[in-house]
Amino acid sequence: MIFKFLHTPKPRGYSYQPVFYNPEEEKKATENKEPEDTRKLRREMESRWMANRRRNRASTIKVMVFVVVILVLLYFIFFLEW
Repeated sequence: MIFKFLHTPKPRGYSYQPVFYNPEEEKKATENKEPEDTRKLRREMESRWMANRRRNRASTIKVMVFVVVILVLLYFIFFLEW
């Protein structure tokens, strides 16, 4: 057990493989792709954005209602005497 105290482990190795950019391979990959229907993609994006905008607007309205309710309650508690 005493010898285990003085033992230092060897460093771990790693297997890193560098990635090189080859413009010819990228050009071939993009040429083989079929062209996407941009109108369909645009409609999908717009519908998602509109849904997200509606959701954000609804949450903003909820927060404003909660703030108004809290302010009214604080007014009743501190400024009105029962």
